[in-house]
Amino acid sequence: MIFGELPITRRSKQTPPPDRRGGQIRLIILMVLIVVSFSPVTYQLYQLQGERQAEFRNRIVRRSEQDRSLPATRGLIYDRSGQALVRNAPAYQIAIIPASMVSRDTNIQTRVEQTALYNRLAQMINQPGVTAGEIYTRVLKQIEQNQPYDPVVIADNVPRDIALSVQEQSLFMRGVVVQKVGSRFYPYKDLLGNMLGYTARIPAGKLPEYQKQVYTDTNSSKLRRIYEDDDRVGVLGLERRVESFVRGVKGYQTEERDASGEVRRIL
Repeated sequence: MIFGELPITRRSKQTPPPDRRGGQIRLIILMVLIVVSFSPVTYQLYQLQGERQAEFRNRIVRRSEQDRSLPATRGLIYDRSGQALVRNAPAYQIAIIPASMVSRDTNIQTRVEQTALYNRLAQMINQPGVTAGEIYTRVLKQIEQNQPYDPVVIADNVPRDIALSVQEQSLFMRGVVVQKVGSRFYPYKDLLGNMLGYTARIPAGKLPEYQKQVYTDTNSSKLRRIYEDDDRVGVLGLERRVESFVRGVKGYQTEERDASGEVRRIL
């Protein structure tokens, strides 16, 4: 039979009808396979959103909240008449905050300007061991430790006039800061210098020994280190003998930081 231009074939009585039941069974099997395939993914999502939600929240809190130590004021030493033999006096440090340093469009321009800054600082500070290469090494180490917002001390016990000069020029030297820290003053050093001794930074060879000393913080029940890497300790004389009495107890503040390490707020 021809309908228009399209041939039409009449189905004979011998042609079987479509297997609709078989098609439904195949569709059901396909749906079951889809459900089975996505079951592990659904279970993992349930664990992430439900059972392990508190665990991941605690991980985020531990990474974003960091404790920063606050220096303790070292105790004074008196004679039997109440006269101070040792006093605390301010000292100055020159430091660099890597994240605040100049940054240009290309790495070459940035490296050239930063190298010029290191050379300028080394000339202004004019201390043994404070060279452009040493400054670069310290800053690079801080960046590799993922602490670009923490100041890197490049010079310690800087004379006051030099510290003030660097502070004035810091407007044109991005990232350079002057920090005031505690130091010791001995009014009778010519008479009692051998008996009183002095303080200095922890020697590199004895640093592991000092870092093992800890105490329990009564506020947080955490174990805290008594000494940090850049602390000053009694080296000779009375300063060393009474170290455990005059070193003081550090304070701590909890800081909330973002993924780059910048402090967002003090908790």
